[in-house]
Order: sequence, then structure tokens, then C-alpha cells
Amino acid sequence: MDVFDYLRRLIRSRDSGADAPSDPLTADDRAAQQRHTNSDAASSAGEGVAPAPRGSRTQRSGSSNGRDAALRSDGSRRRKASEDLLVIGLDFGTSSSKCVVRRLRDKEGVVTAAGGVSTDLPWFATPTAAHVGDGVVRLGDGTRGLSNLKVEAMERWSEPIRIEGSDRLLLAYLAWRITDALAEAERHFNLEFPRWAVNLGVPIAFFDQSEKSKGMQERFLCAGRLAVALAKTQEWKDGLSTDQAGGARIAEPKLASALCRASGMLEDVEGVRTMPESVAALVSMQHNPAMGDGSYSIVDLGGSTCDVSTAMIRTVAGNKAIEIYSDSCEQPGMFELERKKDAAAAEEVEALLDGWWRQWKRTWGMGFDKDRRNRHAAREWKKSVLLLAGGGSLDEGVRTRFRRGLEHESPVAQVFPSGPPVRAQTYDIPNQVLRMSSSPAPKCRERFLMLAVAHGLSFHHREWPKWYAPATVKAQPGPALHDGPSDPVDAGYSGR
Repeated sequence: MDVFDYLRRLIRSRDSGADAPSDPLTADDRAAQQRHTNSDAASSAGEGVAPAPRGSRTQRSGSSNGRDAALRSDGSRRRKASEDLLVIGLDFGTSSSKCVVRRLRDKEGVVTAAGGVSTDLPWFATPTAAHVGDGVVRLGDGTRGLSNLKVEAMERWSEPIRIEGSDRLLLAYLAWRITDALAEAERHFNLEFPRWAVNLGVPIAFFDQSEKSKGMQERFLCAGRLAVALAKTQEWKDGLSTDQAGGARIAEPKLASALCRASGMLEDVEGVRTMPESVAALVSMQHNPAMGDGSYSIVDLGGSTCDVSTAMIRTVAGNKAIEIYSDSCEQPGMFELERKKDAAAAEEVEALLDGWWRQWKRTWGMGFDKDRRNRHAAREWKKSVLLLAGGGSLDEGVRTRFRRGLEHESPVAQVFPSGPPVRAQTYDIPNQVLRMSSSPAPKCRERFLMLAVAHGLSFHHREWPKWYAPATVKAQPGPALHDGPSDPVDAGYSGR
């Protein structure tokens, strides 16, 4: 043992009082790990051991205390307990949900396989479906049709989350996705994770401080905390099983009992956070080595919303940092476009495409407006890059509308007539930042642009980006970039 190993063991022993190393993130994290080490029965406290459904790929029983050779009661070997915090990034979408998991110190995220059934979704997307029949709740069976779980949660932003009615299906679905993602992560890494955290995407804009936006964030946060508590109850572990047709199932009485137990465990739930979906895609960009310094916009077009955000990526002291300037989240999304296409309403389809294009123009203008009086900073917007992400960006009509708009009515060209043309590109996540779990790689890697939000959510909250603040922009003496009331920035891009 060299001196560095000795010092590391000494520090671990001082912090945790045990041989197993502790993660020095927060006092809450250390307390959660200590509870796990001291007692197998502490799995329902702090960020304790999450459940795995009966019949799933992974079943665990208590803590292994770091001993690979320890046996479970059924004779199977326990997995070694990981010392790392596992972060589960859950992109809860209108038509499907996607999960990316990451060990705290890993640069690579792992795309977990979906446990649901679908006819047209890629392998990593789980249908957003929860159906009740014959006293059984079935989760993830897309062949029975999609459920309006997310849309209803958005529309009822002013109401508290309840453990009955349609909210119980929302909570059951989220708990199942968390359970399934954790089981897949433990199978992939061949480790148990005593401590884990959940980051849940919310369809709001960070710079939108309206009552509706605040209410929606609070509702999704409460749903996430209840779902984590639900996943930790013994009733849930005992009642959840794999459905023969695919997905999962749980009897309604078992679910009701588990929800009642979960509602009394909220004080013990830690490590649940929400992030605006418009921001999550930018977090993915921040940790994407393919993204160089410069000004970026990303349009994430999902089933019910269109999220747009602008940001500046800068490399400081060898570290890439991203600063968010503006974002917006507006309805409708791709579901409405498909409905209008089915109705052969060509004019309405074009109007909807025009609306998404104008949303990007407004959001870009609001971001640029914060730098336009600073010559040094404003020049960085000259080479703006527009990226398309989300399932909707696979639609050729969407791509064509943005390409046509950039050719004939680009706000960047109005401000910088001599600058290079802006091109609409699809956002690509390279192999070195995303790995597969056990499933085969997709035939079309382009479908990975659906994972931008889940990838961003998989990062620990200490790695989230900074928000725009005038004090963080280096001042540059001299005249403003543009002067006069006829300037196109003053005329159309003043932050409205």
C-alpha cells in the first residue's frame, strides 16, 4: 500500500467510521450511506436501496456490505455495493419516457432498455401508457394505446398531487420507470447502488416565472418524490411483476396500499430534483465533446411541447462551461401536427410549423438582446448554431421549415449581414458519452436525438449550467454593436 492509498483509507475511515469509502458530497449523502451500511432494514430511508420488481432482471435483498461472496437467502450471490451515487435521468414524455443512468464520476451515461411494449418506438423508449382493467393496473403496454398522463399533469398544474384517481396511474408509471432503470443499471454495472438520485424533466421554461410555471414545477416535484417513496415500499416490491404481454402489472389493492404507505414516507425521501426540459438539452450539450465554444440554440420538439433555449459555451481553464441566456416552452407539439396531417389540413399544418419557427426567433432574440450592447460578447453570436432535437425533429416538414426560414428570414443574418449562414442541424450524441445497456445498438443512430433531455438529466445537479447574469459577462469598452432606431435588433428582437 502506497502513501496515497493509506491517506485515502484514513480519510474514508474518519468520514464514515467504516472500511467502505464514503462519497463526500453532502452530509445527507453520508448519512444515507451510513444507514445502508448499519442495517439491511434501512432500505426505505434516505436514498436507500430501490426495489426491483418480482420477475425483473435484477432482484436484491438488503445490503452486501461490499462482500462479493455473500449469499442471499435464495442462495444466489449478492452484488458488491457500489460506493458511488447513481443518478437516474428520467425524461417523462407525452408518448414515451427515456432513461439514462450515470455513476457520479463517470463521463459516460448508460441508456437503459425499455420495459414496455410498442410497435413503432425505438428500443430505448417506453410507451407512456397506464391502463386499468379487471382490477389490475398495466404499465407500459403501448399496444393498448397511450395515456394522457403528462398532459393531464400539465393541465392540472394548480391542483395538488393525490394518491387516487388518475394521479395514482401517474405515480405508478413513474415508480415503475425508476424501478426498471435502477434494476437495469445494477445488471449493467454488476453492482448494487445503496444511494441513488432522480432528476425529472418538467415542461416549463426556466426564465418563465409565472404562477403556472411555478405550479407545474411544484406538481412534478411532488409526483417525483411520491414515486420514489412508492418504489421503496414493500407492498410495491411484492406486488409489481412483469406482464406476459410486456411492461409491468400490479393489482389495484396492492397499489392503493403501497400509495398509502408512500404518502407517509415523504419526509425520508431525498435526492429528487426537477429540471426544465428546455435546460436539460443544454446540459447534454455542455458535456458533449463534439460541441465547441460558441453560441447555440436547440429546438427540442416533443409530443406536447416545443422547448427552445439559447446558450453560450466557453472553455475556461480547460473546462467547458455553458451559460443559458433564454428559453421558452410552448404548446402544442408533434401530436397536434400529426392530427392536422391526418385531417389533411395543409394550411393549419403550415401555420403550426410557422409558429415553432417564430418561437425560435423570439427566443434567440431574447438571448442576443442581453449581449447586443456589449461589442465583445455580441460578436460571439455571429456564428450561432441551430440544433434540432426530440422525436419531432425527425419529421421532414419540420426540418424543411427551419431550413427555409434560415435561408430567407434568419434573425442572425439581419443582425450580422456579413456573417456566415446559419444552418439547421440535428443534434448528435456521440458514442463516447452514451453507452448501451444490454440491448443492441439502434439501426438508425439518428434516433438518439430523442435522448438529449434524458442525457442532460443524468448529470448530478452540481454539474448543471449557470444562468445568464450581467456580472458574468466580461465588459468590453466601446460603442454598442448597433446604434439607431432602425436597427433590426431594436425593431424586432428587444426581448419581447
